[in-house]
Amino acid sequence: MAELRKVPPRRVEDATVDAAAAIALLKHVAKLWHGAATDEARSELLHAIYERIVVTHGRIVEVHLTPHALRHGFALALPEVVVVNKRPRQDSNLRPAA
Repeated sequence: MAELRKVPPRRVEDATVDAAAAIALLKHVAKLWHGAATDEARSELLHAIYERIVVTHGRIVEVHLTPHALRHGFALALPEVVVVNKRPRQDSNLRPAA
């Protein structure tokens, strides 16, 4: 997960990804999510996928994917409706405070 965040951003339209590699990554992400033992591990995975999540009145109203996630087809693979079982934090940055 941390490796995904270290990938230097590139312009999405300039990057090409092999379809097999994109599918393999999507399958790997599902395994990582279900295998995550802690909230911190899931948080790292979410930060690798989502650049920004906008929450209004307790509902997710908008999401922005990272360039890496866009290149690998996450915009087409992720569900349009997301259920949040925990109340989202109120700050604009989901990372824990230092």
